[in-house]
Amino acid sequence: MDRKSCPKSGSISCNAARSIRFLPNLIERTLQRGWRAAVQATSQERLAAIDDLLWTFAEESFLAHGSAAQGDPELQPVWLTLGPDNPNGSQVRFLLEGAAPILSPNRITPA
Repeated sequence: MDRKSCPKSGSISCNAARSIRFLPNLIERTLQRGWRAAVQATSQERLAAIDDLLWTFAEESFLAHGSAAQGDPELQPVWLTLGPDNPNGSQVRFLLEGAAPILSPNRITPA
C-alpha cells in the first residue's frame, strides 16, 4: 500500500500565532491525500480567526470546513474545535497555541 491509501493519525502543533498563516497550505496537503483534518484551538476567538482564514486565504479558492455551530460533521472535510472531539473522522489534527493533544488508544505511552 502507498502512503496515501494508508493514513495514520497524527498531529501537528503550532505554537506561535504567526504560524497559522501556514495552516491553509498544510490543510490543503492533508485533503489532497484523501484525509480529513481537525483544527483544535484554545479559544473561540482563535477559532473565529481560523474560520475567516480558511474562507479567505486565497482569492481563487477556499477550504470547506465546519464546526459545532454549523453541524453536519460527517460532511465536513475540516472540523474546527476547542476540544478532543472528532466527529468528522479526521486522521490529522492541528493543535494551535498549546491545545492539549489527544492520546490515541493505539499509541504506546511510557509508564
